[in-house]
Amino acid sequence: MMRVFWTLALLILTPAHADEVRPRTIEVLGTGTLSREPDQARISFGVETQARTAKETAAANAAQTTRLMKALKDHGIRADDLRTRHYRLSPRYRTDDRGRPTLETIGFNADNTVEVVERRLTEIGALIDVAVEAGANRIGGIGFELSEPQVARHEALAAAVNAAQLNAGVIARASGQKLGPIVEILSRGGSPGPRMERALAMSARADTPIEAGSLQIFASVVVRFSIEE
Repeated sequence: MMRVFWTLALLILTPAHADEVRPRTIEVLGTGTLSREPDQARISFGVETQARTAKETAAANAAQTTRLMKALKDHGIRADDLRTRHYRLSPRYRTDDRGRPTLETIGFNADNTVEVVERRLTEIGALIDVAVEAGANRIGGIGFELSEPQVARHEALAAAVNAAQLNAGVIARASGQKLGPIVEILSRGGSPGPRMERALAMSARADTPIEAGSLQIFASVVVRFSIEE
């Protein structure tokens, strides 16, 4: 479903001055906003392990992460929708009686974060269960998004231009002017819609209700029209 809202943010009428030759123009800011339902979700699963030596820690983490990635693929996640986002291997230090770290190493931590794109929004709950059972012990959260954000972005830009043309026509008629062709048009930015981040608990089950909601896509343009004599 698509909803379009028109917003007129700035209207400027620039008359000609007697002491200079300057074309008369109308400058209008038009805004287009769309509402779209997301068609995919992005989820981060983390695998954290500890061991005495760096080699043991890295090996344990690699084995656990390999199980996780295999389970995700077996659940239907495509290889190009699965990637390692972050990996860190760091020492752990003994603390003194006051809780301050010393220089004595007592072990190592390994942290491997895997990012998954799930295109079946109804499978998110089941995907979380699969990941936890396969060894994920940290879930970073979930973000809903559009797989092709530029398509919506272009539609929002077109809506913004249409809004500017309509508003400029209203101004010209109300002021007894005749609207001419476009002299200049500038994009003022916009957004394909912010992702809706949601924190997920490790105890999430397949029947946990997860609502994707909707995303707002907006764009704005500044359009300068000439005024015909």
